[in-house]
Amino acid sequence: LKTGDIVGVTTTIEGIDISHTGLCYRDDKGLLRFLHASLTKKEVTLDERLSAYVASVSKHTGVMIVRPLD
Repeated sequence: LKTGDIVGVTTTIEGIDISHTGLCYRDDKGLLRFLHASLTKKEVTLDERLSAYVASVSKHTGVMIVRPLD
């Protein structure tokens, strides 16, 4: 995954496929982070790892990724 890829977080909530969206951000060390508008923090947040964000909510099931074309 690359910086700028669009992330859709999938969910087990009935009738909803994607419960949250954000962007991939790969930092200088190559760590894949998640840039998103946090509902709990009420601000745009750059989380440490995309994988940790997905694992932090029991209703999250994975991600869908979209890469915009040039």
